[in-house]
Amino acid sequence: PKSDNAHRRAFRLLRDLESALQSGGQLALHYQPRLELVSQRCFSAEALLRWTHPEFGPISPGEFVPLAEATALISPL
Repeated sequence: PKSDNAHRRAFRLLRDLESALQSGGQLALHYQPRLELVSQRCFSAEALLRWTHPEFGPISPGEFVPLAEATALISPL
Protein backbone atom coordinates (compact mmCIF):
# COMPACT_ATOMS: atom_id res chain seq x y z
CA PRO A 1 0.00 0.00 0.00
CA LYS A 2 2.80 2.44 0.81
CA SER A 3 4.37 1.88 -2.62
CA ASP A 4 0.97 2.23 -4.30
CA ASN A 5 0.40 5.56 -2.55
CA ALA A 6 3.82 6.82 -3.68
CA HIS A 7 3.11 5.80 -7.29
CA ARG A 8 -0.33 7.41 -7.22
CA ARG A 9 1.15 10.64 -5.85
CA ALA A 10 3.89 10.65 -8.50
CA PHE A 11 1.31 10.10 -11.26
CA ARG A 12 -0.88 12.86 -9.85
CA LEU A 13 2.03 15.28 -9.59
CA LEU A 14 3.05 14.60 -13.19
CA ARG A 15 -0.48 15.18 -14.40
CA ASP A 16 -0.84 18.34 -12.33
CA LEU A 17 2.61 19.64 -13.28
CA GLU A 18 1.54 19.70 -16.91
CA SER A 19 -1.47 21.81 -15.91
CA ALA A 20 0.71 24.07 -13.74
CA LEU A 21 3.01 24.74 -16.69
CA GLN A 22 0.07 25.85 -18.82
CA SER A 23 -1.98 27.77 -16.26
CA GLY A 24 0.63 29.95 -14.59
CA GLY A 25 0.56 31.09 -11.00
CA GLN A 26 1.59 27.80 -9.39
CA LEU A 27 5.26 27.84 -10.39
CA ALA A 28 7.55 30.61 -9.22
CA LEU A 29 11.20 31.33 -9.82
CA HIS A 30 13.21 32.58 -6.84
CA TYR A 31 16.77 33.79 -6.89
CA GLN A 32 19.16 32.94 -4.09
CA PRO A 33 22.26 35.09 -3.94
CA ARG A 34 25.64 33.44 -3.51
CA LEU A 35 27.83 35.55 -1.27
CA GLU A 36 31.55 35.71 -0.74
CA LEU A 37 31.80 35.78 3.05
CA VAL A 38 35.07 37.70 3.35
CA SER A 39 34.04 40.62 1.14
CA GLN A 40 30.27 40.14 1.64
CA ARG A 41 29.97 40.53 -2.13
CA CYS A 42 27.27 38.80 -4.15
CA PHE A 43 29.13 36.99 -6.93
CA SER A 44 26.26 35.05 -8.49
CA ALA A 45 22.75 33.78 -7.91
CA GLU A 46 20.99 30.46 -8.19
CA ALA A 47 17.59 30.24 -9.84
CA LEU A 48 15.29 28.03 -7.77
CA LEU A 49 11.95 26.79 -9.06
CA ARG A 50 9.15 26.46 -6.51
CA TRP A 51 5.75 24.86 -6.99
CA THR A 52 2.72 25.57 -4.84
CA HIS A 53 0.20 22.87 -5.69
CA PRO A 54 -3.43 23.99 -5.25
CA GLU A 55 -4.30 20.94 -3.14
CA PHE A 56 -1.00 19.70 -1.65
CA GLY A 57 0.63 23.07 -1.00
CA PRO A 58 4.39 23.50 -1.48
CA ILE A 59 6.01 20.62 -3.38
CA SER A 60 9.75 20.13 -2.98
CA PRO A 61 11.82 20.49 -6.16
CA GLY A 62 13.50 17.28 -4.99
CA GLU A 63 10.18 15.56 -5.61
CA PHE A 64 8.85 17.15 -8.81
CA VAL A 65 12.05 17.84 -10.79
CA PRO A 66 13.15 14.16 -10.96
CA LEU A 67 9.63 13.25 -12.11
CA ALA A 68 9.83 15.87 -14.86
CA GLU A 69 13.33 14.73 -15.83
CA ALA A 70 11.99 11.24 -16.48
CA THR A 71 9.39 12.59 -18.91
CA ALA A 72 9.01 15.07 -21.74
CA LEU A 73 7.88 17.68 -19.18
CA ILE A 74 11.50 18.59 -18.46
CA SER A 75 11.76 20.66 -21.65
CA PRO A 76 8.94 23.10 -20.87
CA LEU A 77 9.93 23.13 -17.20
